[in-house]
Amino acid sequence: MSWEPVRYSRFEEERNRPCADLIRALGDAKPQRIVDMGCGPGNSTEALARRFPGAAILALDSDAAMVDAARRRLPDITVTQADVTSWRPDSPVDLLFSNAVFHWVPDHLPLLRELGTCLAPGGMLAIQMPDNLEEPTHRLMEEIAGSPEFLEAFEGKPPTRTPLPQPREYVQVLGSEGFSVTVWRTTYYHRLAGSEGIVDFVRGAGLRPYLDRLEEKAGASSVQAYLAAYSAAIGEAYPPLGDGSVLLAMPRLFVVAARD
Repeated sequence: MSWEPVRYSRFEEERNRPCADLIRALGDAKPQRIVDMGCGPGNSTEALARRFPGAAILALDSDAAMVDAARRRLPDITVTQADVTSWRPDSPVDLLFSNAVFHWVPDHLPLLRELGTCLAPGGMLAIQMPDNLEEPTHRLMEEIAGSPEFLEAFEGKPPTRTPLPQPREYVQVLGSEGFSVTVWRTTYYHRLAGSEGIVDFVRGAGLRPYLDRLEEKAGASSVQAYLAAYSAAIGEAYPPLGDGSVLLAMPRLFVVAARD
């Protein structure tokens, strides 16, 4: 899946809110070795560096464009291209942090359990993930992809994300390994400049697999046709407020697991 760092960063204020909340949830922890798993263009890494000055931070992302953007933004921090599903630290770390990554990894509970073994005593695993598959933004992605005009390009199977596990599953799986686990869900309401702002927002993340598949299988004209149909549907699903702006609801699931 391709990423566009500039488009992604266009809504950095909105994307930083859950990141800031996740960092606040770490309380008075003082990690000395931190890994930011899925650093994107470096916004989450920058927030960690501000909160934990002096800590050794490694940032990693699987996308080359995101890695380049993070390196330009944070020249004093090591940024590595790596996949969270296969990367492992060479020695125990104090904090494994992930801002909006693991929703892209199907069946990620065994992976989280394995990553937990990479923590030093007293270390923490802290992640947050969009939990928005039932929102109109994502229901309409799949619905339009299933229309006759686009179904062939998607080979009859739109690239819909796998739903997240239930909160109790995180508690059971990580708790069985001796972690103290806290799980919560927060819905953010982002005020954006019209329905076109919503389309631009999701083009930076959730819409990427759909557009990439269309580009690969059917070409640029099909991408534009899909975007036109999607934009029209979003305009109907998100009526404007009096000033023309719209509210985008963005539910997110948070998990913080502390190793004894």
